[in-house]
Amino acid sequence: MLKISEITTEYLRNPSGLGGRPWFGWILSSDKSQVRQQAYRLEIAEDKDFQNMIYDSGWTVSRESVHVEAEGFEPASCKKYFVRVKVRDGAEESGYGETDFVFRGFGGDESGGPVFGFRFPISIQNPRNK
Repeated sequence: MLKISEITTEYLRNPSGLGGRPWFGWILSSDKSQVRQQAYRLEIAEDKDFQNMIYDSGWTVSRESVHVEAEGFEPASCKKYFVRVKVRDGAEESGYGETDFVFRGFGGDESGGPVFGFRFPISIQNPRNK
């Protein structure tokens, strides 16, 4: 039986605060030997049930299962996305792997961290001058 045993985003499970466009990976397992992925289908949605899907790679002929980019997917700031993958090996097709999620960080910079700033006056008094 062909199955996806783990889906990761930038080598992490369910990461938060990522910046830029994330890349994905998965681990393929089978009860047979010499099994190789021939194609994959990567889907990204705004809900866990994938009713509001915002990206579908369609069947992509590729043996890649690490550093896979969702071409054209631009995550919005402060938003949670759900990711799932299934693969084919030529003889059979896996079901979808366990859903992973990725949370895009704040702001529009590449760090993925919060972007904010405060300006306030600082007054330092020397206790000896009193």
